[in-house]
Amino acid sequence: MTELTPFFPSDWSLAYGRIIDGRVEVVDRLGSGGLFAMASVTKLFSAVAFHVAIEEEVLKPAEAILSNGATVAEILSHSSGLRADVIGPGDRNIPIRDPGVRRVYSNVGFDLLGSLLSGASGMDFGEYLTEAVLRPIRADSARLDPSTFPEAGPTGAAAGLWGTVSDLVALVGALISGPPLAEVSRVSLSTPHHPEIPGVLPGYGLMDPCPWGQGAEVRGNKSPHWTGTRNSPQTFGHFGRSGSFLWIDPVNQVFAGSLSSTAFGPWAVSLWPRLSDAILDHCGV
Repeated sequence: MTELTPFFPSDWSLAYGRIIDGRVEVVDRLGSGGLFAMASVTKLFSAVAFHVAIEEEVLKPAEAILSNGATVAEILSHSSGLRADVIGPGDRNIPIRDPGVRRVYSNVGFDLLGSLLSGASGMDFGEYLTEAVLRPIRADSARLDPSTFPEAGPTGAAAGLWGTVSDLVALVGALISGPPLAEVSRVSLSTPHHPEIPGVLPGYGLMDPCPWGQGAEVRGNKSPHWTGTRNSPQTFGHFGRSGSFLWIDPVNQVFAGSLSSTAFGPWAVSLWPRLSDAILDHCGV
């Protein structure tokens, strides 16, 4: 692994390991142990919070909540018809197309769900996220700062978390075996919703199909992709504009997460797939 780490452009942190009988076994941690902006990897933590709210019946996944009939499940899977980013104060919940026909990656959708959850629970979104997710999984360093990427929306649900690579490892445990999620929620989060629809994977271009679960991107047969060529199609996770990523390969039973102080760019497009393949190799795949 050390032969690839010089290709990180600046401060970075990496952890990877195996999943054994539903338990997370860290094989190695490299780089800094510091705090980094997670950017859109935040969405994985937020998705867990939204699924907890569904289990508690605070949110209802099949209820139409947009004027085009889109549901919470479609917002979580970026198939609701909402635009990508907040343009103005009044446009957040105005769909621009029908639901279930195209994958449009939407910060707006996650921010809208953050607002809906806050209103339905009577708690600030950050407070709900802390009580429902961060504290139970012991993501002890993670904190929400919605001002980090203000264009992603005021709740911070789309891109507002800061944390360490240890917080990513804590989330892996929640995504593979719980708590705080029930098995049905973990499956919904990581299984493609409207699996046949096309869409643009940010930074990589049009994918047809472009599978996405109710919270996590699913690798499928996308090419090019930010995970490795040896990752299984069932691999799920997320990456962020801050140079962050987290993937879990449930077939090969391996995970990897990384944070960086350098924004996503050509360095990540080049490095991450090679790094992912090296991690799989080091874990005996």
